Amino acid sequence: MQLDGVRAALIRLKDVDESVEPQLVDFFTFIFSQLETDRVSACSTLCLWLTRSQRLVENGVGNKDKILSLVTDRSDYFLQYIIDFWNDSGAPIGKCLRELFAKLILFIDRAPSRDLIFEAYIDRCLQLPYSSRALYFLLDHLIKERQWSVYVIQQRPSFIQEAIEYIWSNALASCIGKTVPLLLGNLYTEDNISSWFSLWKEPVLHNLKIPKLKKHTETYLLPNLFKICRPATEIFLDAVRPNTPIFLGCLKIAQDLAIVSDPTSFLSYDEFRAFLLQQDDRLRLVALSLLLSSPKGAMPIQSTVYQLLEDITDHLFSQTDLEARTASLSLLNTFIIRVRDSSYALDRDAKSLAKKNYARFEKEIVYKEALVSDAQQFLATLLEKVLFNLRPGSSYHCVSFGYAVLKSLVKSGLDSRVDDRYFDKYRHNGFPFSMEIYSATLVRILIDHLSDDYDDIRSISCEFLEMCPVDIEDYVDLELAQKRSLLLLSDMKGKSVDFAGKFFQFLVGHKRDKGLDVEPVLRLLLQSLRHEIDTTHNLGEACFKASMQGYFSALRHIYTIKSDDLEDHVPALIGCCMDIWQVTKGVLQNDSPEGNLPEEVEEFSADLEAKYGKASQVVYNYCWRALKESTNLLEILISNYTIDEEQLRSIGETLMEQLATVRHKGAFTSVFPTYVACCKKSSYTQEWLDQTLHLVKNEKISITRRSAGIPFLLTAMLRSDGTLIASTMDSLVQIAQLPIDQNAAVSTNIPQVNAINSIKAIIVDSVLSHESANYVGQALQLALDSFGSRIWAVRNCGVMLFAALQTKLFGSKKTSNNHLSTISARLFFSRFKTIRSVLLESLSDSISTGFTRDNVEKMYPVLTTLTRLEATPGYEGLQEFKPLVLTCLSNESWKLREMAARALPALVSSDTVFEECSALLKKSGNLNAVHGSILAVQELIIRQELKNEWSRVPKEYTDLILCHLPSMLKKKNYAIQLTYFRLIELTKCKLDPRSVALLGNWFIENGQMFRLDGSHQLALRKCASLLLDYYKKSRKWSVFIDFLELAMNSLHEVRVAAIESCDVGLPGNVKSEAIRILWDLCQRENWDYVKSMALKCLKNLLEKTEFDDPEMVHSLFSLLTLHTNSDIEMSLIEALGPLVGKQLDPLEFDGWFKTVKRLSADSKEFPARKASLNALIGFNSVHTGDDGYGVQVRLKLFDFLSDDDDELRSLCAHHLSDYLGLKYAMVPIEVERRLVDYFISMKQEYVAFDDMFHLATQCDFRELFDTDLLLFAPEKDNFYKNPIRRSLQFQELALDEKPNLELWRNKVEANLKSISELVDEDGCFGPLTEPKKFNFVYCTLIDIRVLAKAGIRVDLPRLPANCHPLILQLANTL
Repeated sequence: MQLDGVRAALIRLKDVDESVEPQLVDFFTFIFSQLETDRVSACSTLCLWLTRSQRLVENGVGNKDKILSLVTDRSDYFLQYIIDFWNDSGAPIGKCLRELFAKLILFIDRAPSRDLIFEAYIDRCLQLPYSSRALYFLLDHLIKERQWSVYVIQQRPSFIQEAIEYIWSNALASCIGKTVPLLLGNLYTEDNISSWFSLWKEPVLHNLKIPKLKKHTETYLLPNLFKICRPATEIFLDAVRPNTPIFLGCLKIAQDLAIVSDPTSFLSYDEFRAFLLQQDDRLRLVALSLLLSSPKGAMPIQSTVYQLLEDITDHLFSQTDLEARTASLSLLNTFIIRVRDSSYALDRDAKSLAKKNYARFEKEIVYKEALVSDAQQFLATLLEKVLFNLRPGSSYHCVSFGYAVLKSLVKSGLDSRVDDRYFDKYRHNGFPFSMEIYSATLVRILIDHLSDDYDDIRSISCEFLEMCPVDIEDYVDLELAQKRSLLLLSDMKGKSVDFAGKFFQFLVGHKRDKGLDVEPVLRLLLQSLRHEIDTTHNLGEACFKASMQGYFSALRHIYTIKSDDLEDHVPALIGCCMDIWQVTKGVLQNDSPEGNLPEEVEEFSADLEAKYGKASQVVYNYCWRALKESTNLLEILISNYTIDEEQLRSIGETLMEQLATVRHKGAFTSVFPTYVACCKKSSYTQEWLDQTLHLVKNEKISITRRSAGIPFLLTAMLRSDGTLIASTMDSLVQIAQLPIDQNAAVSTNIPQVNAINSIKAIIVDSVLSHESANYVGQALQLALDSFGSRIWAVRNCGVMLFAALQTKLFGSKKTSNNHLSTISARLFFSRFKTIRSVLLESLSDSISTGFTRDNVEKMYPVLTTLTRLEATPGYEGLQEFKPLVLTCLSNESWKLREMAARALPALVSSDTVFEECSALLKKSGNLNAVHGSILAVQELIIRQELKNEWSRVPKEYTDLILCHLPSMLKKKNYAIQLTYFRLIELTKCKLDPRSVALLGNWFIENGQMFRLDGSHQLALRKCASLLLDYYKKSRKWSVFIDFLELAMNSLHEVRVAAIESCDVGLPGNVKSEAIRILWDLCQRENWDYVKSMALKCLKNLLEKTEFDDPEMVHSLFSLLTLHTNSDIEMSLIEALGPLVGKQLDPLEFDGWFKTVKRLSADSKEFPARKASLNALIGFNSVHTGDDGYGVQVRLKLFDFLSDDDDELRSLCAHHLSDYLGLKYAMVPIEVERRLVDYFISMKQEYVAFDDMFHLATQCDFRELFDTDLLLFAPEKDNFYKNPIRRSLQFQELALDEKPNLELWRNKVEANLKSISELVDEDGCFGPLTEPKKFNFVYCTLIDIRVLAKAGIRVDLPRLPANCHPLILQLANTL
């Protein structure tokens, strides 16, 4: 009898009656006998037997008790069998066991002894650890009836609390989230809500308060729990109300389950607004989701929702965090759909009621129509905000967010004029109203954005123009835009060229859509290009007078969209691409192009440098850009249009010459896609491949680093024909394995290096990934051999090949704590079958022939590969590596010991880690072996910590480590003690008095250093850190101060540890002593690094104490004048911040504040700006008065709310939120608003006229027309600051403070005069497209509005008819 035959017989057994009973008994006996030998097949067959036998029992035929007893008599065996093979089983057996238990329970349910069996089963399950997935699966099937849920709680009253503490585990979260609610659901009855609620309230609250448990509790447990009882959910929400993060998360879950339909009823308007504008991204997004989401899309939206959203719109547009911005966009997109569905339903219902009886339902009809009107008004306001944030000069994140919102509005069908093919495919209902999204303002913005610096903005603006439902020329003058774009095509700067090319692509598409002839535009571009090439007599003249990259770029953009009317010009364009190579190749083929200026450029060099910058850079940029744009055009032509074979051969040979001879990697990557396209169409690929392989072996040609374009040539040809990879890789491996002449070290071209570099390129190429996988073993062997080469070029390419192989074999994904991910050893070696023998042979040979330098070098890649593996239970393939790795642990090379230690965890199974650690620490041997053993223990614990997600290292490990402390302190080697101290720190061992005494004695005995020894200093530092940490935790403050003073007088590294221990959490009296000790150190310390750290620490302590010493201030100012070191200067101003704030000496304040302002300039590096911010915070923390000093500091802090760095903006906003007494730390843009209110309340006139509120109009308008043609111009220091927002803030200040504006009027009138004189024409790509000019004009108009509201009339500037629409809109309101 065979299992397959039994299974087949059971499948055929459709009609079950008493005649089949003997057969079923025989089948069971046989299946039972096979359970230990063929588990998967036997389990699946037993499942089938249970199904057939259950039918027999249900039909009541035959001796059903006999059939039932077959199973019930063996019920304990079946349960234990399932448990035994559950955790360590693979997928097939696991699936069979789950199915077997489910059917087993159904079968036993028919047995008379079911209750006894179920009790026994539950008792056995409750003996399983909470970390077992089997526990939850088994209980899911056992507790489906209420009586068994009650039994579980009776047997284990703490089951719920203990089970959900394991929900942190990714493997267990979904199981626990299903089992616990199932258990509680069975226990619930309407008359016991209070007692039922008490079963889970406190355990769930405990989980929600622990960050590690909170996420999975909210995701997996609460949704299933809240579904059980709505009243209990509402009680729970009230209970968590005081804890905002928990409350918002629970409220969101309740909303998703439709338990709560209107979250605004739980929160006041101000509370909701505060949540939407506080700093924590996660909480803010939860609050936004609460506001915008609804389980019922057609539900009416109240006006408060619109008002709240309008209040936070400015913040939404200003978000810089990509994840938060994306989440906000998703929510806003969903809300727009909700607005559409809601307004559609409201309009439909209102019309229906009006038809029935308007008079009767008038009140309800008016209410519904008002809600529709609110929706329309909100969308109009949102569209207005979008257009404003798309203005010239708006930051990238504002523009990107604006276009995303605009896309949602267009796709929603809000503008009925747009073709419905652009609407979202899920659009079932339409808006009851239409809104003209496409206007003169939007069209002008879209065309202007074709000139944006960012390619994605250029592309999306082109997409919106294609969707435009009206004639664009009704709004803008495209002929004027064409003229301006044509001029920009000959510009030297790549940005100008790119956007001009994008415009011509749009222009041709627009003309084609209107049915106009595009031939004039094509002829104009082609003739201009041909003329420039034909009139180019030399390279200097070409660079200076005939930049052609723009024409190639424009034609590339046009030809990207295939059209039959473009075919005729293809041969001419190919000729232009070939000719430009002849002009530029002399520079691109030069070994040092930037250092050698061609002779023909000399006569133009002075003019070139005066206009564009360094002549050699200009020449090289011209040549590189010309090659890049011409080859990009060629790629399009080859891919999309018809080219004859001979022409393809000519193109291919030219591209081969370019790849083989140019010396610029950027040129390789530009030419490569074109050559790929050529090879795919050409029949000469095999011939070109033979030529390239000959090039690999040629030692006489000069090749730059990484074999120049040879790898690109080979990869391109293999991409075009995958059948060539086998012969090519064989040839390359053969070349790479050839012996190298030692004289080759001075050669400029080594064939073996070319071959290895080419193999690396083929291996990493994503298109060839599958085909190259068969050669990973050979490639790894080449890399290992290269590591031991005496020739640097060979070692270098070997390292790069090995790095590429690591990425291919293991990927680059990182786990928590920035550790690289690992892979099962069994899976890895089964996937790459040849690698194990390569690694083992290489490591064995290197050790057996002695630890020479070359052999040690070859061991590194082997050990590195082993570190990425993970021990697999039952797999013995790594056992041969273990003795070899243990041998390496005692090697004299520190680096080799480290690498061996990192490799060891892959060779030790999880259940033997503790025994392995114990054996390693007991291991005797030389000092190198002891050091290697400690390193290995450290790595074993780190791997276990990551794998098991330990919250803390188990006590058995810490006890083991402290047990060996005495013996380690006796070793005469500081490196051993340093490593052991690090191990104690890593495992967070709780030191006992005995260990502290040992460490203290060791510190005293070894405190002196008589020779330079880094390990000695670092060991003392780590020892001091452990002792100080112990004294702080045990609150032995007198000992802490004594040891702190001792450490401050010890070695430099020890002083660093002592400084780090002086945190703001020290008690007040201890803090004062720490300040005294730190100040003493600052006065005598010579090492700037230590002095800088001490000063920063001093500043933090001074902020939190009443300490005040005038002499300290004078001494710090003296240091400030003496030190030119930037680190010291930054630390000094930080330390002076709180002291100056306490003493307020005018001269000292002016000196300190002047330095702070200098270091806080946008042009300064991040550390300087952060130091100045910390100094200002230190001052403002101790000086809270509203005098002139405080206002000056707060103005500077206000400026930091628009710093270019997120960290500094957030830090400043957090401090000012505290200062202003806000309940939560708010986002910078909201803190700005609150601080403006504060300045208004101060009634200080000079605040409104501070330069920071007039960023756009500080300069003379004429200066903005001085064009900068430098090839490489510096970018803006700050991309976040918003000059227009600052001007609007000035408006608020001026109108509330009512300062004297007569003097301000003179400046405004001067600006108006300049605008009238200089802006005589605008239009697309006109002067007001430039951000600085637009901001100047817009902010000047805001100034006019301020003057007008103050009763001061001035004449408006003379603006051209084609002025930017946003400026005209503002001007029309004045």
